[in-house]
Amino acid sequence: MKSGLTILLLVLTIGSAAQAKSATPPAPQREAAPAAPVLPDNPQWVRPLLIGIAGLFIAAAFIGPLYRLNLPDELPPTHSHDEPPGSSHRHGPGGTIDFSAPDRH
Repeated sequence: MKSGLTILLLVLTIGSAAQAKSATPPAPQREAAPAAPVLPDNPQWVRPLLIGIAGLFIAAAFIGPLYRLNLPDELPPTHSHDEPPGSSHRHGPGGTIDFSAPDRH
């Protein structure tokens, strides 16, 4: 009984594999490409999009100089976050800024 089921399963597996190999997929149907780009029939989205882009450029033209005017002349000194506390000689032993100590440069 077991050998009969095994043989049946083997025959079905081989038969389905052979059928899958013999079946060729249909060739895809391709349409001929147009000679020039095709414009959409309803291009009403173009004008609002261009107005939005122009608005962003105008906003950037005003915000950029205002941002640069508000920058400090000199940036504060930076420190690494991966060094142990106190090794930068700008912080106290606990790793926080020690305002009572004189500035050591």
